[in-house]
Order: sequence, then C-alpha cells, then structure tokens
Amino acid sequence: MKGFICDAQYLTQTGLKSLFSHYTGFSDLKLLNHPDLILEHTIINDRIMLIFDYATCVEFSCSELKKLKQYRNQLCALAISDDTQPNSIIDWVNHGVDGFLHKRADKKELFNAIDILSFGGKYYTPMVQEVLNYREQYVQKLTEREIQILDLIKIGKGSKAIADELHLSVHTIHSHRKNLIRKLQLNSYSELIVYAVKRIS
Repeated sequence: MKGFICDAQYLTQTGLKSLFSHYTGFSDLKLLNHPDLILEHTIINDRIMLIFDYATCVEFSCSELKKLKQYRNQLCALAISDDTQPNSIIDWVNHGVDGFLHKRADKKELFNAIDILSFGGKYYTPMVQEVLNYREQYVQKLTEREIQILDLIKIGKGSKAIADELHLSVHTIHSHRKNLIRKLQLNSYSELIVYAVKRIS
C-alpha cells in the first residue's frame, strides 16, 4: 500500500513521517502539498492511504475527496485533525473519510487505525463515533412521512415531483425538508441529498 501524508503543518508532516519509519505496512510513503497530487503518483488500481488534516488543506474540500476516491477506488482516507465540530465531521465522513483520529492520538492507536483501514474497515475515535451515533439517533425519530420523503430524494426526485407523488403541496414538502435538515443536524439541502443517497433504507 502507498501512503501519502498531506498536512500544511511542517512539524506534523515530519513527525508522522518519522513515526511511519517504524511501520511496515507502506511500500512507499510521500509527503504532499495537496491531496490531488496523489493522481500524479499512482495508477488506478493502486492501494492508497491518504493521511491528512482537512483543516490545514484549505484548498481541499470534502467534495474533492469524493471525486478523488472515484478516480482511485482503492483509496482509504484517514483524517487526523483537532476538529470537534459535529457538522464538519459528519460532512467529511459522508464524503468518504474512512477513519478519524484526534491529533493527540498515540502511535499504537494510529497504527491500529491504519491496519483496520487497510483491510477495508472504518476507524473513528470515541468522540467521532459519539457524533455519528448521536446523528443516527435522530433517524429513529423521523416520522414515516419524513422517511418517505428521504427515499424519494434518494432516487433524485425534486420537491414538485415529491409533492405530486404524495399528493401534498410543495410548501409542505419544503417544511418536511427543513425538519429533516434540523433533525439530522445538517447544514443545507445539498447535505440532505448526500445523506439520503448514502442512507440504507
């Protein structure tokens, strides 16, 4: 597996590189200024681990991570960040972050997370897992109508088409959408679409 570290903080980059000199799971390890540079150093079937802090990669968005994973379908993304904002964490997880560590994690936890991710698993710190679980609790509180609307959003229907299918007004559908965004702790309709698409019915 090829490893790539992308963090704008020099000490973090060099510290991680030094730690990984004791890790045998990478065939190659490179420091990058931007995650998109992975495309220059890999081919489509390479197994890749991106280790990055999205807070310091300011020109790299979660939608760009999603695109990068489409170009490199065997890419695992491990975020190592001090971020504690639930909406931000959820957004990155929804767009393809496979693992999330806090910058205070020790070597043992770091290597454990990488081992789990390299075998196709997911690894989130307890704080991140709590954020994800808290969000999922809201799903249990969705009404039957809200779940119906989520399912229709998932298959690409807009408000007018949903209103027609459910024999409701467009205004009522907009109210349900607002309630869904609030209950699921999302920030926008586009995040609701991403959530609906990823949701298992």
